[in-house]
Amino acid sequence: MNGQDSGGTRRDVMKAMLAGLVATASGGAASAAAPAARTGNRALRGDTLIRNGYVLTQDAGIGDIEGGDVHIRGTKIVAVGRNLNVPGARIIDARNTIVLPGFVDTHWHMWTSIWRGLVLDGNVWGYFPLRKLMNFYTAQDHYTSVMHSAVEGLMAGFTTVHNYAHGIRSVEDMEAELRALDDSGIRARFGCNPLADEKPPYSRSVALKLRQDWAGSRAEDRLTIGLLSELGAAWESDVRFARDNGMGISAHGSLGGMFPPAVAGASDDAIIKWAEAGLLGPEALLIHVVGSRPETYRALAASGARMSLAPMTEAVAPMGIPPFADAMAAGVPLANIGLSVDVTAQSVADMFGIMRGALNATRMRTLQQYSMVPRQAIEMATLGGARCLGLADQVGSLTPGKCADVVLVRTDAINMMPGTGLDPTRLIVLCAQPANVDTVMVNGRIVKRNGRAVGIDVERVVADAADAQRRLRERAQLPPLDLKA
Repeated sequence: MNGQDSGGTRRDVMKAMLAGLVATASGGAASAAAPAARTGNRALRGDTLIRNGYVLTQDAGIGDIEGGDVHIRGTKIVAVGRNLNVPGARIIDARNTIVLPGFVDTHWHMWTSIWRGLVLDGNVWGYFPLRKLMNFYTAQDHYTSVMHSAVEGLMAGFTTVHNYAHGIRSVEDMEAELRALDDSGIRARFGCNPLADEKPPYSRSVALKLRQDWAGSRAEDRLTIGLLSELGAAWESDVRFARDNGMGISAHGSLGGMFPPAVAGASDDAIIKWAEAGLLGPEALLIHVVGSRPETYRALAASGARMSLAPMTEAVAPMGIPPFADAMAAGVPLANIGLSVDVTAQSVADMFGIMRGALNATRMRTLQQYSMVPRQAIEMATLGGARCLGLADQVGSLTPGKCADVVLVRTDAINMMPGTGLDPTRLIVLCAQPANVDTVMVNGRIVKRNGRAVGIDVERVVADAADAQRRLRERAQLPPLDLKA
Protein backbone atom coordinates (compact mmCIF):
# COMPACT_ATOMS: atom_id res chain seq x y z
CA MET A 1 0.00 0.00 0.00
CA ASN A 2 2.95 2.33 0.15
CA GLY A 3 3.88 2.46 -3.49
CA GLN A 4 4.42 0.34 -6.53
CA ASP A 5 8.09 1.08 -7.10
CA SER A 6 9.73 -2.14 -5.96
CA GLY A 7 7.43 -3.87 -3.47
CA GLY A 8 7.33 -7.24 -5.22
CA THR A 9 11.09 -7.32 -5.76
CA ARG A 10 11.78 -6.43 -2.12
CA ARG A 11 9.47 -9.16 -0.87
CA ASP A 12 11.17 -11.74 -3.08
CA VAL A 13 14.60 -10.69 -1.81
CA MET A 14 13.43 -10.85 1.81
CA LYS A 15 11.97 -14.31 1.37
CA ALA A 16 15.24 -15.58 -0.08
CA MET A 17 17.36 -13.99 2.65
CA LEU A 18 15.23 -15.40 5.47
CA ALA A 19 14.59 -18.81 3.94
CA GLY A 20 17.38 -20.43 5.91
CA LEU A 21 16.25 -18.91 9.18
CA VAL A 22 12.65 -19.97 8.61
CA ALA A 23 13.78 -23.50 7.85
CA THR A 24 15.80 -23.53 11.08
CA ALA A 25 12.82 -22.29 13.11
CA SER A 26 10.20 -24.60 11.60
CA GLY A 27 12.27 -27.59 10.58
CA GLY A 28 11.13 -27.35 6.98
CA ALA A 29 11.04 -25.23 3.88
CA ALA A 30 9.95 -21.63 4.02
CA SER A 31 6.34 -20.81 3.22
CA ALA A 32 5.18 -17.35 2.25
CA ALA A 33 2.10 -15.49 3.32
CA ALA A 34 -0.05 -14.36 0.41
CA PRO A 35 0.64 -10.75 -0.51
CA ALA A 36 -1.87 -8.15 0.58
CA ALA A 37 -3.47 -5.75 -1.90
CA ARG A 38 -1.31 -2.69 -2.50
CA THR A 39 -2.36 0.49 -4.25
CA GLY A 40 -0.39 3.44 -5.53
CA ASN A 41 0.66 5.87 -2.81
CA ARG A 42 4.00 7.38 -3.76
CA ALA A 43 5.76 9.85 -1.53
CA LEU A 44 5.19 13.43 -2.55
CA ARG A 45 7.96 14.97 -4.60
CA GLY A 46 8.96 18.60 -4.45
CA ASP A 47 7.54 21.00 -1.87
CA THR A 48 4.32 20.87 0.11
CA LEU A 49 3.02 23.75 2.20
CA ILE A 50 0.47 23.18 4.95
CA ARG A 51 -0.97 26.65 5.21
CA ASN A 52 -2.86 28.65 7.83
CA GLY A 53 -3.58 26.12 10.56
CA TYR A 54 -3.22 26.27 14.33
CA VAL A 55 0.19 24.59 14.60
CA LEU A 56 1.04 22.77 17.82
CA THR A 57 4.70 22.10 17.10
CA GLN A 58 5.51 20.34 20.42
CA ASP A 59 8.90 22.03 20.06
CA ALA A 60 9.55 24.23 23.10
CA GLY A 61 11.84 26.47 21.09
CA ILE A 62 9.17 27.20 18.48
CA GLY A 63 5.93 27.01 20.44
CA ASP A 64 2.39 27.22 19.08
CA ILE A 65 1.65 29.19 15.92
CA GLU A 66 -1.91 30.33 15.25
CA GLY A 67 -2.33 30.84 11.52
CA GLY A 68 0.89 28.93 10.94
CA ASP A 69 2.46 27.08 8.01
CA VAL A 70 4.53 23.90 7.75
CA HIS A 71 6.89 23.53 4.77
CA ILE A 72 7.71 19.95 3.78
CA ARG A 73 10.16 18.79 1.13
CA GLY A 74 10.16 15.09 0.39
CA THR A 75 10.24 13.23 3.70
CA LYS A 76 11.40 16.13 5.90
CA ILE A 77 10.07 19.26 7.55
CA VAL A 78 11.94 22.27 6.19
CA ALA A 79 10.40 25.19 8.07
CA VAL A 80 7.58 26.15 10.42
CA GLY A 81 6.27 29.69 10.73
CA ARG A 82 3.81 32.23 9.38
CA ASN A 83 3.39 33.39 5.79
CA LEU A 84 6.06 31.06 4.42
CA ASN A 85 6.83 31.73 0.76
CA VAL A 86 7.38 28.48 -1.15
CA PRO A 87 6.95 29.08 -4.90
CA GLY A 88 5.48 26.13 -6.75
CA ALA A 89 4.57 24.21 -3.60
CA ARG A 90 1.47 22.06 -3.34
CA ILE A 91 -0.87 23.74 -0.90
CA ILE A 92 -2.80 21.94 1.82
CA ASP A 93 -5.38 24.37 3.19
CA ALA A 94 -5.28 23.98 6.97
CA ARG A 95 -7.95 26.53 7.86
CA ASN A 96 -10.20 25.27 10.67
CA THR A 97 -7.70 22.57 11.61
CA ILE A 98 -5.16 21.97 14.34
CA VAL A 99 -1.82 20.81 12.91
CA LEU A 100 0.29 18.64 15.20
CA PRO A 101 2.83 15.81 15.12
CA GLY A 102 1.48 12.34 14.45
CA PHE A 103 0.57 10.30 17.50
CA VAL A 104 3.13 7.79 18.80
CA ASP A 105 1.95 4.52 20.33
CA THR A 106 4.42 2.84 22.70
CA HIS A 107 2.98 -0.68 23.17
CA TRP A 108 0.46 -2.44 20.94
CA HIS A 109 -0.10 -6.18 20.57
CA MET A 110 -1.17 -5.73 16.98
CA TRP A 111 -1.52 -9.44 16.28
CA THR A 112 -4.67 -9.63 18.47
CA SER A 113 -6.71 -7.15 16.43
CA ILE A 114 -8.83 -9.84 14.74
CA TRP A 115 -10.24 -11.05 18.08
CA ARG A 116 -12.71 -8.17 18.12
CA GLY A 117 -16.21 -9.16 19.16
CA LEU A 118 -14.85 -12.17 21.07
CA VAL A 119 -12.97 -10.78 24.07
CA LEU A 120 -14.89 -9.94 27.21
CA ASP A 121 -14.24 -11.54 30.59
CA GLY A 122 -14.05 -14.94 32.24
CA ASN A 123 -12.20 -18.19 31.78
CA VAL A 124 -13.13 -18.77 28.12
CA TRP A 125 -13.45 -15.41 26.44
CA GLY A 126 -11.06 -13.32 28.51
CA TYR A 127 -8.00 -11.81 26.84
CA PHE A 128 -5.48 -14.08 28.54
CA PRO A 129 -7.36 -17.36 27.91
CA LEU A 130 -7.69 -16.40 24.25
CA ARG A 131 -3.92 -16.05 23.89
CA LYS A 132 -3.97 -19.79 23.15
CA LEU A 133 -5.18 -18.73 19.69
CA MET A 134 -1.57 -17.97 18.76
CA ASN A 135 -1.13 -21.72 18.32
CA PHE A 136 -3.62 -21.64 15.44
CA TYR A 137 -2.30 -18.56 13.63
CA THR A 138 -0.82 -18.78 10.17
CA ALA A 139 1.73 -16.27 8.92
CA GLN A 140 -1.07 -14.80 6.80
CA ASP A 141 -3.13 -14.25 9.98
CA HIS A 142 -0.22 -12.27 11.43
CA TYR A 143 -0.05 -10.16 8.29
CA THR A 144 -3.80 -9.56 8.26
CA SER A 145 -4.00 -8.67 11.96
CA VAL A 146 -1.10 -6.23 11.87
CA MET A 147 -2.40 -4.62 8.68
CA HIS A 148 -5.84 -4.25 10.31
CA SER A 149 -4.28 -2.56 13.36
CA ALA A 150 -1.96 -0.34 11.35
CA VAL A 151 -4.70 0.97 9.06
CA GLU A 152 -6.98 1.69 12.00
CA GLY A 153 -4.13 3.57 13.64
CA LEU A 154 -3.34 5.60 10.54
CA MET A 155 -6.96 6.63 10.08
CA ALA A 156 -7.00 7.81 13.72
CA GLY A 157 -3.80 9.89 13.47
CA PHE A 158 -1.17 7.41 14.67
CA THR A 159 1.96 7.73 12.56
CA THR A 160 4.27 5.59 14.76
CA VAL A 161 3.52 2.34 16.59
CA HIS A 162 5.42 -0.09 18.77
CA ASN A 163 4.33 -3.51 17.54
CA TYR A 164 4.81 -5.59 20.67
CA ALA A 165 4.88 -8.89 18.80
CA HIS A 166 4.65 -11.41 21.64
CA GLY A 167 2.47 -13.84 19.66
CA ILE A 168 5.01 -14.88 17.04
CA ARG A 169 6.21 -18.47 16.79
CA SER A 170 8.57 -18.39 13.82
CA VAL A 171 10.69 -16.11 11.68
CA GLU A 172 7.99 -16.47 9.03
CA ASP A 173 5.53 -14.87 11.46
CA MET A 174 7.99 -12.03 12.04
CA GLU A 175 8.46 -11.51 8.34
CA ALA A 176 4.70 -11.38 7.80
CA GLU A 177 4.22 -8.76 10.51
CA LEU A 178 7.09 -6.64 9.23
CA ARG A 179 5.73 -6.86 5.72
CA ALA A 180 2.32 -5.65 6.94
CA LEU A 181 3.92 -2.68 8.70
CA ASP A 182 5.88 -1.85 5.57
CA ASP A 183 2.89 -2.23 3.26
CA SER A 184 0.64 -0.09 5.44
CA GLY A 185 3.01 2.88 5.29
CA ILE A 186 3.15 3.43 9.06
CA ARG A 187 6.33 4.06 11.05
CA ALA A 188 7.03 1.31 13.56
CA ARG A 189 9.34 -0.31 16.02
CA PHE A 190 9.01 -4.07 15.78
CA GLY A 191 9.43 -5.73 19.17
CA CYS A 192 11.21 -9.03 18.50
CA ASN A 193 9.98 -11.67 20.95
CA PRO A 194 11.97 -14.77 21.94
CA LEU A 195 10.70 -17.67 19.84
CA ALA A 196 9.05 -20.70 21.42
CA ASP A 197 11.47 -23.54 22.26
CA GLU A 198 14.51 -21.55 21.19
CA LYS A 199 17.30 -20.24 23.36
CA PRO A 200 17.75 -16.43 23.61
CA PRO A 201 20.93 -16.28 21.47
CA TYR A 202 18.89 -17.61 18.54
CA SER A 203 16.27 -14.89 19.04
CA ARG A 204 18.97 -12.26 19.32
CA SER A 205 20.59 -13.37 16.08
CA VAL A 206 17.19 -13.15 14.41
CA ALA A 207 16.73 -9.63 15.76
CA LEU A 208 20.07 -8.57 14.26
CA LYS A 209 19.21 -10.24 10.96
CA LEU A 210 15.83 -8.52 10.80
CA ARG A 211 17.44 -5.18 11.54
CA GLN A 212 19.97 -5.72 8.78
CA ASP A 213 17.27 -6.64 6.28
CA TRP A 214 14.44 -4.29 7.21
CA ALA A 215 15.80 -1.15 8.83
CA GLY A 216 17.07 1.78 6.83
CA SER A 217 16.30 2.44 3.19
CA ARG A 218 14.42 -0.81 2.68
CA ALA A 219 11.33 0.65 4.35
CA GLU A 220 12.21 4.33 3.85
CA ASP A 221 13.74 4.44 7.35
CA ARG A 222 10.32 3.82 8.86
CA LEU A 223 11.04 0.48 10.56
CA THR A 224 13.31 -0.21 13.52
CA ILE A 225 13.87 -3.42 15.49
CA GLY A 226 13.73 -3.70 19.27
CA LEU A 227 14.00 -6.57 21.73
CA LEU A 228 11.27 -7.93 24.01
CA SER A 229 12.14 -9.52 27.33
CA GLU A 230 10.83 -10.06 30.85
CA LEU A 231 12.21 -8.88 34.17
CA GLY A 232 13.39 -12.33 35.29
CA ALA A 233 16.71 -14.10 35.01
CA ALA A 234 17.21 -13.33 31.31
CA TRP A 235 16.93 -9.55 31.78
CA GLU A 236 20.63 -8.95 32.52
CA SER A 237 21.91 -10.70 29.40
CA ASP A 238 19.10 -9.27 27.26
CA VAL A 239 19.71 -5.68 28.30
CA ARG A 240 23.46 -6.01 27.81
CA PHE A 241 22.83 -7.36 24.32
CA ALA A 242 20.43 -4.48 23.60
CA ARG A 243 23.00 -1.93 24.77
CA ASP A 244 25.84 -3.52 22.83
CA ASN A 245 23.77 -3.40 19.65
CA GLY A 246 22.04 -0.05 20.11
CA MET A 247 18.55 -1.56 20.45
CA GLY A 248 15.65 -0.58 22.64
CA ILE A 249 14.34 -3.27 24.99
CA SER A 250 10.88 -3.61 26.51
CA ALA A 251 9.24 -5.69 29.23
CA HIS A 252 5.94 -5.84 31.09
CA GLY A 253 6.07 -4.69 34.69
CA SER A 254 3.44 -5.10 37.38
CA LEU A 255 -0.13 -5.52 36.10
CA GLY A 256 -1.69 -4.23 39.30
CA GLY A 257 -4.89 -5.89 40.50
CA MET A 258 -4.89 -8.56 37.78
CA PHE A 259 -2.57 -10.82 39.77
CA PRO A 260 -2.03 -11.67 43.45
CA PRO A 261 0.01 -9.22 45.56
CA ALA A 262 2.94 -11.63 45.66
CA VAL A 263 3.25 -11.50 41.88
CA ALA A 264 3.09 -7.70 41.83
CA GLY A 265 5.62 -7.59 44.64
CA ALA A 266 8.02 -9.79 42.70
CA SER A 267 7.78 -7.42 39.74
CA ASP A 268 8.54 -4.46 42.01
CA ASP A 269 11.50 -6.30 43.54
CA ALA A 270 12.88 -7.05 40.06
CA ILE A 271 12.61 -3.43 38.93
CA ILE A 272 14.41 -2.18 42.03
CA LYS A 273 17.07 -4.91 41.71
CA TRP A 274 17.85 -4.14 38.09
CA ALA A 275 17.83 -0.39 38.69
CA GLU A 276 20.33 -0.74 41.53
CA ALA A 277 22.50 -2.96 39.33
CA GLY A 278 22.59 -0.33 36.58
CA LEU A 279 20.56 -2.54 34.24
CA LEU A 280 17.70 -0.13 33.70
CA GLY A 281 18.29 2.95 31.60
CA PRO A 282 16.88 5.07 28.78
CA GLU A 283 16.94 2.10 26.40
CA ALA A 284 14.47 0.22 28.64
CA LEU A 285 10.71 0.67 28.26
CA LEU A 286 8.59 -0.88 31.02
CA ILE A 287 4.92 -1.52 30.34
CA HIS A 288 2.07 -0.75 32.79
CA VAL A 289 3.84 -0.93 36.22
CA VAL A 290 0.42 -0.38 37.82
CA GLY A 291 -0.17 -0.44 41.57
CA SER A 292 3.51 -0.55 42.42
CA ARG A 293 5.23 0.67 45.57
CA PRO A 294 6.57 4.25 45.75
CA GLU A 295 10.15 2.95 45.87
CA THR A 296 9.58 1.19 42.55
CA TYR A 297 8.66 4.44 40.83
CA ARG A 298 11.60 6.15 42.52
CA ALA A 299 13.90 3.48 41.12
CA LEU A 300 12.46 4.08 37.65
CA ALA A 301 12.95 7.82 38.04
CA ALA A 302 16.57 7.44 39.13
CA SER A 303 17.39 4.98 36.34
CA GLY A 304 16.00 7.09 33.48
CA ALA A 305 13.98 4.12 32.21
CA ARG A 306 10.84 4.90 30.23
CA MET A 307 7.25 3.91 31.07
CA SER A 308 4.33 3.03 28.81
CA LEU A 309 0.82 3.38 30.24
CA ALA A 310 -2.48 2.27 28.68
CA PRO A 311 -5.41 4.00 30.41
CA MET A 312 -8.07 2.17 28.38
CA THR A 313 -6.96 -1.41 28.99
CA GLU A 314 -5.61 -0.74 32.49
CA ALA A 315 -9.19 0.19 33.31
CA VAL A 316 -10.99 -2.62 31.47
CA ALA A 317 -8.56 -5.39 32.51
CA PRO A 318 -8.92 -4.25 35.39
CA MET A 319 -5.43 -3.47 36.66
CA GLY A 320 -6.27 -0.36 38.67
CA ILE A 321 -5.96 3.38 38.24
CA PRO A 322 -3.21 4.15 35.68
CA PRO A 323 -0.28 5.40 37.81
CA PHE A 324 0.56 8.71 36.15
CA ALA A 325 0.19 10.53 39.47
CA ASP A 326 2.19 7.94 41.43
CA ALA A 327 5.02 7.98 38.92
CA MET A 328 5.18 11.78 38.77
CA ALA A 329 5.08 12.02 42.58
CA ALA A 330 8.15 9.74 42.69
CA GLY A 331 10.03 11.96 40.24
CA VAL A 332 9.39 10.22 36.90
CA PRO A 333 9.20 13.09 34.39
CA LEU A 334 6.27 13.09 31.98
CA ALA A 335 8.90 13.33 29.26
CA ASN A 336 9.74 9.68 30.06
CA ILE A 337 6.15 8.41 29.85
CA GLY A 338 4.42 7.32 26.65
CA LEU A 339 0.85 6.27 25.93
CA SER A 340 -0.27 2.86 24.73
CA VAL A 341 -3.13 1.37 22.74
CA ASP A 342 -2.20 -2.08 24.13
CA VAL A 343 -4.82 -4.35 22.54
CA THR A 344 -7.48 -3.45 19.99
CA ALA A 345 -9.05 -6.84 20.64
CA GLN A 346 -11.05 -5.07 23.36
CA SER A 347 -10.50 -1.36 22.75
CA VAL A 348 -9.92 1.06 19.88
CA ALA A 349 -7.01 2.99 18.42
CA ASP A 350 -8.11 6.35 19.81
CA MET A 351 -5.34 8.57 21.15
CA PHE A 352 -7.85 11.28 21.96
CA GLY A 353 -9.64 8.90 24.33
CA ILE A 354 -6.32 7.65 25.71
CA MET A 355 -5.23 11.23 26.48
CA ARG A 356 -8.55 11.90 28.19
CA GLY A 357 -8.09 8.70 30.16
CA ALA A 358 -4.63 9.81 31.29
CA LEU A 359 -5.86 13.23 32.36
CA ASN A 360 -8.93 11.83 34.13
CA ALA A 361 -7.01 9.06 35.90
CA THR A 362 -4.46 11.55 37.23
CA ARG A 363 -7.12 13.89 38.58
CA MET A 364 -9.08 10.99 40.09
CA ARG A 365 -5.96 9.80 41.86
CA THR A 366 -4.85 13.19 43.18
CA LEU A 367 -8.25 14.92 43.56
CA GLN A 368 -6.46 17.98 42.21
CA GLN A 369 -7.80 19.79 39.16
CA TYR A 370 -4.46 20.76 37.65
CA SER A 371 -2.42 17.64 38.45
CA MET A 372 -2.44 17.05 34.70
CA VAL A 373 -3.45 19.48 31.97
CA PRO A 374 -4.25 18.82 28.28
CA ARG A 375 -0.88 20.06 27.03
CA GLN A 376 0.92 17.46 29.14
CA ALA A 377 -1.28 14.70 27.76
CA ILE A 378 -0.45 15.79 24.19
CA GLU A 379 3.26 15.74 25.02
CA MET A 380 3.02 12.11 26.14
CA ALA A 381 1.08 11.24 22.97
CA THR A 382 3.72 12.75 20.69
CA LEU A 383 7.20 13.71 21.86
CA GLY A 384 7.08 11.57 25.01
CA GLY A 385 6.19 8.52 22.97
CA ALA A 386 9.01 9.27 20.55
CA ARG A 387 11.48 9.44 23.46
CA CYS A 388 10.22 6.10 24.76
CA LEU A 389 10.98 4.47 21.42
CA GLY A 390 14.33 6.20 20.93
CA LEU A 391 12.95 8.19 18.00
CA ALA A 392 12.83 11.72 19.41
CA ASP A 393 15.49 12.86 16.95
CA GLN A 394 13.20 11.84 14.09
CA VAL A 395 9.57 12.38 15.15
CA GLY A 396 7.37 13.68 17.97
CA SER A 397 7.55 17.39 17.13
CA LEU A 398 7.18 19.59 14.08
CA THR A 399 10.83 20.61 14.11
CA PRO A 400 12.72 21.49 10.93
CA GLY A 401 14.90 18.55 9.97
CA LYS A 402 12.61 15.91 11.46
CA CYS A 403 10.51 13.50 9.47
CA ALA A 404 7.25 14.83 8.03
CA ASP A 405 4.82 12.89 10.24
CA VAL A 406 1.93 15.34 10.48
CA VAL A 407 -1.75 15.21 11.43
CA LEU A 408 -4.51 17.75 10.76
CA VAL A 409 -7.55 17.64 13.06
CA ARG A 410 -10.69 19.53 11.98
CA THR A 411 -12.22 22.02 14.38
CA ASP A 412 -15.41 22.72 12.37
CA ALA A 413 -17.14 19.44 13.30
CA ILE A 414 -20.17 19.33 15.61
CA ASN A 415 -18.11 18.05 18.56
CA MET A 416 -15.41 20.69 18.09
CA MET A 417 -15.33 24.51 17.75
CA PRO A 418 -13.76 26.69 15.04
CA GLY A 419 -12.62 30.21 15.70
CA THR A 420 -9.74 32.28 17.03
CA GLY A 421 -8.69 32.77 20.62
CA LEU A 422 -9.49 29.18 21.62
CA ASP A 423 -7.17 26.72 23.36
CA PRO A 424 -6.30 24.01 20.82
CA THR A 425 -4.94 21.69 23.51
CA ARG A 426 -8.35 21.60 25.21
CA LEU A 427 -10.06 20.88 21.92
CA ILE A 428 -7.66 18.02 21.14
CA VAL A 429 -7.81 16.31 24.53
CA LEU A 430 -11.29 17.12 25.81
CA CYS A 431 -13.36 17.16 22.62
CA ALA A 432 -11.73 15.49 19.62
CA GLN A 433 -12.21 11.96 18.32
CA PRO A 434 -10.73 9.92 15.44
CA ALA A 435 -13.51 11.03 13.09
CA ASN A 436 -12.07 14.56 13.26
CA VAL A 437 -8.75 13.47 11.75
CA ASP A 438 -8.72 15.13 8.33
CA THR A 439 -5.20 14.52 7.06
CA VAL A 440 -2.40 12.12 8.00
CA MET A 441 1.10 12.25 6.57
CA VAL A 442 3.88 9.74 7.32
CA ASN A 443 7.39 10.47 6.09
CA GLY A 444 6.00 13.01 3.65
CA ARG A 445 3.45 10.52 2.30
CA ILE A 446 -0.25 11.32 2.56
CA VAL A 447 -2.25 8.32 3.75
CA LYS A 448 -5.43 10.21 4.65
CA ARG A 449 -6.81 13.43 3.15
CA ASN A 450 -10.17 15.16 3.58
CA GLY A 451 -11.16 12.40 5.99
CA ARG A 452 -10.61 9.57 3.48
CA ALA A 453 -7.87 6.99 3.07
CA VAL A 454 -5.35 7.57 0.29
CA GLY A 455 -3.74 4.52 -1.33
CA ILE A 456 -5.31 2.14 1.20
CA ASP A 457 -8.24 -0.15 0.43
CA VAL A 458 -9.91 0.03 3.85
CA GLU A 459 -12.85 -2.15 2.81
CA ARG A 460 -10.44 -4.88 1.73
CA VAL A 461 -8.54 -4.65 5.02
CA VAL A 462 -11.77 -5.02 7.02
CA ALA A 463 -13.02 -7.92 4.90
CA ASP A 464 -9.68 -9.72 5.21
CA ALA A 465 -9.75 -9.31 9.00
CA ALA A 466 -13.29 -10.69 9.29
CA ASP A 467 -12.42 -13.65 7.10
CA ALA A 468 -9.26 -14.34 9.11
CA GLN A 469 -11.24 -14.37 12.35
CA ARG A 470 -13.80 -16.80 10.91
CA ARG A 471 -11.12 -19.22 9.75
CA LEU A 472 -9.19 -18.89 13.02
CA ARG A 473 -12.28 -19.76 15.08
CA GLU A 474 -12.87 -22.81 12.91
CA ARG A 475 -9.29 -24.06 13.27
CA ALA A 476 -9.30 -23.47 17.03
CA GLN A 477 -12.79 -25.05 17.33
CA LEU A 478 -14.04 -22.25 19.51
CA PRO A 479 -17.61 -22.73 20.79
CA PRO A 480 -20.37 -20.31 19.81
CA LEU A 481 -20.41 -17.11 21.83
CA ASP A 482 -22.86 -16.76 24.69
CA LEU A 483 -24.49 -13.58 23.45
CA LYS A 484 -26.29 -13.03 26.77
CA ALA A 485 -23.04 -12.60 28.71
